[in-house]
Amino acid sequence: MAVEPTRRDMLEGAAAVAVAALAGPGAGPSQAWAAASADGPRLWYRQPAVAWTEALPVGNGRLGAMVFGGTASERLQLNEDTLWTGGPYDPVNPAAHAALPEVRRLIDAGKFAEAQAIANAQVMGLPKTQMAYQPVGDLMLEMPGVAGAVGDYVRQLDLDAAVATTSFTMGGTRFRRDVFASPGDQVIAVHLVGDRPFDLLVGLESPQLGASVSVDGATVTLAGHNGERAGIAGRLRFAGARAGFDCGWCRLEGGQPASRRGGTHGHGAGGDGDELSSVR
Repeated sequence: MAVEPTRRDMLEGAAAVAVAALAGPGAGPSQAWAAASADGPRLWYRQPAVAWTEALPVGNGRLGAMVFGGTASERLQLNEDTLWTGGPYDPVNPAAHAALPEVRRLIDAGKFAEAQAIANAQVMGLPKTQMAYQPVGDLMLEMPGVAGAVGDYVRQLDLDAAVATTSFTMGGTRFRRDVFASPGDQVIAVHLVGDRPFDLLVGLESPQLGASVSVDGATVTLAGHNGERAGIAGRLRFAGARAGFDCGWCRLEGGQPASRRGGTHGHGAGGDGDELSSVR
């Protein structure tokens, strides 16, 4: 009877592309990666996600990713739990102290609607909204030169193993991507394998203000700062959202940093394609 790999098996047996603010190196690829989970509970689809709500989620409580399941081009939308709009602020309404006695008097007089109106205008904290959770950016994986009809496409989320998998054939090559989030290593890892050599572009981009991308060898680093909301100025900066990849048969070309997007390019040198990417 076939035994399905656990998430620990995958962490220990994979050579990984780690994305960690969003990266940790892994060991050599395991045959366990070739076996798709068919028996456990899973969500599965026959086409890539088009909208964000169709993507498959992975996360570890701090880092999260929405996996779109593209073919020659893949997108992982990334989150980190401390990145919100705005910054520290005092929500106390300066008019509250003076207005409170009048609110109490109106309540005692049974004039509840009037008391409510004054409380809403002068007692409630400001701004009358919360700061909004923000995306850090996107991990982009592109395979230039891979073209042709797509066949045998399946994307799925294994609800037991917490692994999102995309598999398909294209241009005569069979590809498989597995994405999972490690709570111990604090990394989101992407394991990409093909049965023929292939090129891979790894990049990061972000909608955040002042976002910049730099490349150092096999590591792409994203930095930037958040925006304002409801009059509260953005005061959070992030740096060190890193995407790196590791494989035993690649040579790398550093991509040119851009204002909001940058990446690095790996070339397969022969044998089965095997990439491990990670984000911290």
